[in-house]
Amino acid sequence: KRPFIVTAAGMDVRAVGTAFVVEVASGSVDVMVTEGQVAVNRDKLSHTTQQDLSDLAMLGDGQLISVEFHRSGRPEKLAQQVRDVSPQVMNDRLSWRVPRFEFSGTSLDEVVMMFNQYNRQKLVLADTSLKALELSGFLRADNLRAFVELLKVQFQIEADYRNDGTIILRPARTESRI
Repeated sequence: KRPFIVTAAGMDVRAVGTAFVVEVASGSVDVMVTEGQVAVNRDKLSHTTQQDLSDLAMLGDGQLISVEFHRSGRPEKLAQQVRDVSPQVMNDRLSWRVPRFEFSGTSLDEVVMMFNQYNRQKLVLADTSLKALELSGFLRADNLRAFVELLKVQFQIEADYRNDGTIILRPARTESRI
């Protein structure tokens, strides 16, 4: 009875139990479906004929369509037919939704607490000497593996991945030779 409709540049995008993104660019509207289905058609205010009332496209999981529009704001034509997008392209286009951390001389203890708020796997510092280690930079909150790899390469910190979902961090063992 109460559909969810996004209207952009003369286009209606109607949700049908779904997750999707509508992006208005210079001269076109891109619609990408991440989950479920959406119907894409001209908005009700710009309909002039019965033909205009039909859906331009039905999109499903992992599909994208670009619709060009005229300077008047009316949808003009399909720039391309519905196409499948790879998971990488989808992630790239949705990267704005992922929180990013910015660190400037932030203690590893604080950084670990921040990552633990955003991830199911939890980081644990096994050695208190690691707490004061300072980090600076930008990191995606959802890229825990890359963060652990950074700690390994830049700070010689080992990671022990446990079955219960925790990742134990400790200084790398150094070999001594006699």
